[in-house]
Order: sequence, then structure tokens, then C-alpha cells
Amino acid sequence: MRILVSGGSVPARLADYCRRRDVEVDHVGPAPAPDELRRRVTAADYYLLGGDERLSKDVLAAAGRLRCVSFMGVGAGSFVDLEAARERGIRVLTTPGTNGAAVAEFAVGLALGVMRRILPDLGGGQQRSRASTELTGARVGVLGLGASGSALAGILARGFGCEVLYHSRTRKPRAERELGLAHVGPAELFTRSTTVFVCCALNEQTAGLVDDRLLGAGPAPRYLVSTADPRVIDPAALLRALETGALTGAAMDGFYQEPLPSAADDPTGLLRLQGGPLFVTGHIGASSAASWSRMEDAAVGNLLAVLDQEA
Repeated sequence: MRILVSGGSVPARLADYCRRRDVEVDHVGPAPAPDELRRRVTAADYYLLGGDERLSKDVLAAAGRLRCVSFMGVGAGSFVDLEAARERGIRVLTTPGTNGAAVAEFAVGLALGVMRRILPDLGGGQQRSRASTELTGARVGVLGLGASGSALAGILARGFGCEVLYHSRTRKPRAERELGLAHVGPAELFTRSTTVFVCCALNEQTAGLVDDRLLGAGPAPRYLVSTADPRVIDPAALLRALETGALTGAAMDGFYQEPLPSAADDPTGLLRLQGGPLFVTGHIGASSAASWSRMEDAAVGNLLAVLDQEA
């Protein structure tokens, strides 16, 4: 049996387990080249994914023995071709709830950066006005009330005194009672909110959900902050909203192509707006030291539970 582990190091808990059970561990760095990854995954039975590599359909086609991928985080679809994994019978495990606080506070940081013009000023960009928009007391929207969306709603309602609207696949009566949240439809969320935070998971229902219909109208100034998989947002619609002024500014943690291409090589055209009305960070919202420790521990626990079940 062989476990392929990516990331900075092999977690001590997993290394100890493998020594005691005489399980082979193959450690690959955090960003292996695709050819190297295909070669290494060929002999793997299990995979602990803690790096930045992508398990594409092509890579998974080489993984004839692979039975399970344990992913450190929630948005596995950004790193694993989930459809290809299902077709090959490969289980993909995630660690929900472990990075909610880290992602929520990062989202607040992005919002303050664009709303208070901190990011444009630090970037040395020309500002048409010194005026900015306060987050405190604003009416804001949260799209998706999972772990990070719930943590974010709490920060916004309790810490900034915001009126928080939300849309989620299922209503959250307890959060509504405790935080004073109001459940609305997607259109109302965007038309009534000064800032909309996109926190929902990527799936068949949410892919391209944030489109021209949602981005085209609302109060001014108006901002979009996303810590979700970028594919939740239609890139052409986002470009139009930023160019027409329907959106005053936007910030995204993660982009449609990673690593981030140059503006000249970006097929969406969005990156030519980087540093102006748009700011893109490198998918780092969940990467606090504490959050990473929680994700690693949960991912190792998931993998060990599978190993014990199949032993």
C-alpha cells in the first residue's frame, strides 16, 4: 500500500501511523509538475492533498490504483476534477468547518480594502475621490451560509452592526434569530445590498449563478467580495459590471486560472482591471497557520478512518 502526500511535509500523525502499519509514504512537494504528478500518482492507493497541484482528468486517468483523496479544505472542486473522480470510483473527502473563521475574516479584510479604498491607495493607483464607503452599519448580503458564510454573518452583524441579508439553499432559522438575519432571494440580495459576499460552494446549481441579472442593478456605490470558487461568478458579467460602473469595485480570493496569468494572457479580460476596480488574491483566505493546522488534522483523520475501515 502506498500513500501519496503533497505539501510542505508529511504530517507527524500520518507518518507515525504509516511506520506502525508498515505503509509506504511517497511525499511530493507542494506544486509538482503535471508530468511528475502523473508518474507519482500511478503507484498511489491513497492521496493526502495538501499542495497546490491539480488532479485533472488526465492525471486521474493515470491513477489506476487510487481509491481515495483526502483534501485539506472544503473547495476540493478547485483542485480535483470531481466528475472524473466519480467516474473512476475515487472518493474525495473534505474538511468542512475547519477554515470558516479564517475565510470569514479574510473576506472582511477584502471588503474593507475595496470599500475604504485601502487597496487602491496602497497600490499607488490614482483615485478619483478620497471618499470611501463604511462597512459599519451597511446593508450587506451573504450568498451561501455554510461554515464561512455563517462565521462571516456573525462578524458583520455583531462586529460591524450591519443589516445582513442572506440567501442559502436551506434557511437557517437559528442564525436568523440569533443574528437578526433576513432570508431573501438572490435577486433581492443583490439589489438591496451595498456589498455582497459570495461564499457558496460550487455545484451544478451555483456554477455561473452570479450573472448579468444579479450584477446589473443595485445601490451605489456597490461592491462584490468573493471567497467562493470563481466559477460561481460569470466572468463576462463581472467584467461588464466593472466596466459600466454597475459595480464600484470587486475583490476575489482566487481566479479562474491558477497560478494567476498575466493580464495579456487572461482570456477573461478581467486582470487588466487589477489594481483598479478589481483586486484578486491568490486563494489564500483559508491559509492562516491555525486554519491550516485544523484542516491538516481533519484531513489526516479522514484518511486514517478510511484506512482503518479498509484494513
